[in-house]
Amino acid sequence: VLDLMIHDLDLVLSLVQSPVQSVQALGLAVFGPHEDLAQARVTFENGCIADFRAARVSHQPARSMQLWSQRAFASVDFSSRTADVVRPSDALVRRELKLNALPVEERLALKDRILNDHLPVERVHCEPVDAMTLQLTDFADSIRQGRMPRVSGQAGREVVGVAERIIDSIANHAWDGQADGRIGPAATPRRSVIPAPHWSTRPARPALRHREAS
Repeated sequence: VLDLMIHDLDLVLSLVQSPVQSVQALGLAVFGPHEDLAQARVTFENGCIADFRAARVSHQPARSMQLWSQRAFASVDFSSRTADVVRPSDALVRRELKLNALPVEERLALKDRILNDHLPVERVHCEPVDAMTLQLTDFADSIRQGRMPRVSGQAGREVVGVAERIIDSIANHAWDGQADGRIGPAATPRRSVIPAPHWSTRPARPALRHREAS
């Protein structure tokens, strides 16, 4: 989450511009104690819902994003630096296209051109840049010039806060849906008693002897 998903969280928070209402997440540890696969759903107060998936054990590395709204849909491929943007026609937005009400002949005639006429696709290309160098350069320039960096400290704090909530949700995810079942990224059984740090070093207590009744 703090390795790969943090960048997507930053991007989505900057787009949504709304407080987080709730966080649900699960993850799985493969090579160590921390999550190597993670999936999270973040709900915002303005009604936006964002689903995040991150993995560092995938055979095919990829980074993409899909955005849905009433006015458009965009599919972004960060690896190829391209985006496909679909903007519905005004007739679709106003709910004026009633396919079920059309005669069969008109529906068949519309079938071959409905996507081009009412859901046209625009391909957007972006020039390749070195994002890591750009962020370091902006940070260094903000110090030299005495200005705010492009991403403020408050924005960074908010992203880390959401990431921590996701990690907490992963740590408390109950795989079996039971209070005493498996939890967390390692899917280990929940402990019935939480040991204190000093318990392992405390000397054993001598056994009590029963007094004989006189």
